[in-house]
Amino acid sequence: MKSMPDLVIIGAGLAGLSLAAALVNTPLTVRVLSRDAMPLPPADDEPLRLRVSTLSVGVIRALQHLGRRQLRP
Repeated sequence: MKSMPDLVIIGAGLAGLSLAAALVNTPLTVRVLSRDAMPLPPADDEPLRLRVSTLSVGVIRALQHLGRRQLRP
């Protein structure tokens, strides 16, 4: 693995993680930087902490195109 990434994404919000997911199957080495720790998926018995976001039709289509990919730090 290269010591220097090809791309550094600043921010692990919806836009940053969507871009990282879009680049998963490319030859680029990508790093996502966030001041907060990446949250772990909740355990099966843990109640969900819901967060509400508004998405435009174009964003919904883009996310559907990406499919469901799981990013790991």
